[in-house]
Amino acid sequence: MSFLSPQFFWALFALSLPLLIHFFNFRRHKSVFFSNTRFLQQLERNTRSINKLKHYLILASRMAAMAALILAFTQPVLGPDQSAKKLPDYYTFYLDNSLSMGLDGTKGPLLNEARQQAADLMAKLPAQAQVQILTNELGSGGNRFFAKNEALRLIDQITLSPHFRNFSEIEKRVQEAWQSVNTQDSGQLALFLFSDFQKSFFNGWDSKKLNSQWQVQWVPLQPANLPENLAIDSVWFTKPVFKAGFEQELKVAVRNYTEQEQKEIGLQLSLNGQNAALAQVDVPALSTATVSLFITPQQNGLYTGALTLNENGPDFDNDFYFSFSTRAQPKVLMVGESLARAGLMRLFPDSLFEVQQQSLSNVAYSEIESAQLTLVHTQKPPSSGLLSALQKSLANGNNVMLFPGEKRADFQQFITAFNPNIAVESNPDSLSGGSINYRDNYFYQVFTSETNQPNLPRAYNSFALSGPNLQTLVSLENDRPLLGYFTAGLGDVFFSATSLNSRKSTLAQHPILAPVVLNAALFQGRPTVPYVRSTSAQAHQFYPLQLPGDAIVSLPWQETRLIPPQRSSTRGLQVFIPPTLPAPGNYPLLLGDSTLAHFSINLNPKESELEYFESEDLKNKTYQTDAQVLQAELDLGTSFEKLYQGRALWPYCLALAVFFLIVEVILLKIWRK
Repeated sequence: MSFLSPQFFWALFALSLPLLIHFFNFRRHKSVFFSNTRFLQQLERNTRSINKLKHYLILASRMAAMAALILAFTQPVLGPDQSAKKLPDYYTFYLDNSLSMGLDGTKGPLLNEARQQAADLMAKLPAQAQVQILTNELGSGGNRFFAKNEALRLIDQITLSPHFRNFSEIEKRVQEAWQSVNTQDSGQLALFLFSDFQKSFFNGWDSKKLNSQWQVQWVPLQPANLPENLAIDSVWFTKPVFKAGFEQELKVAVRNYTEQEQKEIGLQLSLNGQNAALAQVDVPALSTATVSLFITPQQNGLYTGALTLNENGPDFDNDFYFSFSTRAQPKVLMVGESLARAGLMRLFPDSLFEVQQQSLSNVAYSEIESAQLTLVHTQKPPSSGLLSALQKSLANGNNVMLFPGEKRADFQQFITAFNPNIAVESNPDSLSGGSINYRDNYFYQVFTSETNQPNLPRAYNSFALSGPNLQTLVSLENDRPLLGYFTAGLGDVFFSATSLNSRKSTLAQHPILAPVVLNAALFQGRPTVPYVRSTSAQAHQFYPLQLPGDAIVSLPWQETRLIPPQRSSTRGLQVFIPPTLPAPGNYPLLLGDSTLAHFSINLNPKESELEYFESEDLKNKTYQTDAQVLQAELDLGTSFEKLYQGRALWPYCLALAVFFLIVEVILLKIWRK
């Protein structure tokens, strides 16, 4: 047996009070006169011994009651036995406040139950306890230890958060705070985790790295009814270009987390707050289905999109947000007079493209850097200025298209400037086109049907290109590329293996040239993801924007502005997930008071995986041999006392005190009679 408050044993000196009262009874005795006491002598002898016994019994019961009461204040415990642990001075309470903790348990929302259980447990901690309160925000206050009153105040302020954390991230933050106070490596820390313990919570965690000085206690809190959940898994556009009047296909992947097929699930799309499209989707059990929605932006500008999934499961992940912008007319620059004579100008209508033409000997290099597509007739050796301007344009994500002249050496110099590993050889043979690469992204939805023997242009004289990373769009009958491209910088270099001169080929008059040139102008740069998901600190959206000087952009958030991590370069602006994660939604990206674009934030998809570790699973897969699983539906205070203090005996001491007081009352009544 041990005592949590042994200082109360000093109160045992109070037991001297009933002794003093008993042995020094200063009551006055009343004299009664009798004519003869001879008849009372025997009676007095008989009753004196009985009264003395009664007095001793009353004294004993009174002192026993006081002793039992004093013993209760010393808080005696039975133990510690083998299961009890040493009572630490430092505690960490992790309360999972992810959105899945908003689901209802047996006593209401799981987060409310976790807060109540944590507050009840806080009352059982020693008075000198130092407590770290940790939530999914991992804010600056999460790396400190507080007194019990301050820790209790922090628990009352916890609300649901869009952050999703795994145990590795929680462990790291606990370790940082623990190292700041445990400088001698001799203390003990009790770690209590209040969570629904989704299986994804433990993804990628190595239990062998867990600090041996920590006493880990799992407190599972799970929904009363296991939810059947569907969620939007991902969203993407089939064409990396957004142009007013152009139809765009939006692909939406819906994931079914249930073991039953879900049919006719409604999906609603809104653009800039207006309903834009509706669809229904059937999703197989434990699988993903993709549905297409078609939109046609009517004007240039910024667009925000929201997808809503109409299903019967939890609604915290039924909305998905994205954004995009339609741009002005793409700029096309033709370098070389022969390109216009070959009829390429007619491929770019004035209503959709801004087209300029310059001679090869008098090029404005600044125009090249800003053009989405630069077409070059390589009829002369390239100047260093021209090559530098083309390389800068590619570094900005624009495209370049090369058409050969008469000389192989001139064409080779251009190709080598962008990829020195590609060789160019002359091929004087007359060859017909062989096949079309229908699967290439630049030919996506260009052809209504596919044929194995298409009618393709003929090259009377051509060049044979070979080397790594060459992508063929149209091949010759010898399987060498007639039209193709390779990546350079952030853009693509397109090439034709034959001249546009009618004496060299029929390419200039063939319709296959049109989709290649047009898509090279429209699809410059890499397709950008129109949203971010809070999966990592590196998640970001890219914007083809140039900020002036050292300017930075901000997001409006809770009556103030949040400055997200950002990186500006010559190719554009990258905006990363802010450490303080706002709620899912579309947020204007502000430069001063001007809206440059929108930043679209969505939940971590792990939050939608509503698969839980049951209590038995946690016991069997506890990840630490001496960890404990505490049942949230039980009194955690009692569980804490049994775990760290052994069995508390003070209730039995109070019961004994009451029992001895009752015995004293009974004796007094009998004595009076």
